[in-house]
Amino acid sequence: MSTDEKAAIVCRLGAEPLRYGDDLAERVRAATGGRGADVVLDSVGRATHAASLAAVAAFGQVIFFGDASGPVPPIDVEALYARSTRVGAFNLRLDDAPARWGEAKRALVEVVASGALSIDVSRSLPLAAAAEAHHALESRASFGKIVLLPITSSG
Repeated sequence: MSTDEKAAIVCRLGAEPLRYGDDLAERVRAATGGRGADVVLDSVGRATHAASLAAVAAFGQVIFFGDASGPVPPIDVEALYARSTRVGAFNLRLDDAPARWGEAKRALVEVVASGALSIDVSRSLPLAAAAEAHHALESRASFGKIVLLPITSSG
C-alpha cells in the first residue's frame, strides 16, 4: 500500500495525515489553528520524542508507549512548565498484566459494541500465513489491523 493510499484512508477517517520527514510540530499546529494537540501518543520513542513534546497544546499531555527507535531520553521537567505539559508512559510489561488485560479487554469490547469505536481490519489471513502478515507489517504494506484466523478442525 502506498503512502498516498494510507494518507487517503487517514483523511477519510477525519484525521490529518503526517508523513515521515514532515515537521511534526509545525503540521500539528497548522492543523489545529496554532493550538497544538491535546493528546500526543508516541510509539516511536527516541526519534520523535522532541517533536511530540513540541506538538502538544498548553495543558496537553504526551503519552509514550513504545520505543521503536530507542528509549526516550530523560525529559527536562523545567521545559514542561512553559505549556503546563503532562507526560506519561504506558506499557503492558507489568506483574499484574493478565488482570489488567482482562479489564482492558472488557472495556474495549463495550466501546466497540456501542459503536463509539470501529476497528479497521485490512486483511484476515489463516494462521499458516503468519509470515505473510509479518512481511506486510514490516514492509508497511498494510493499513489497519491484520487478523490471523485460528486453525480449526474440520470434523
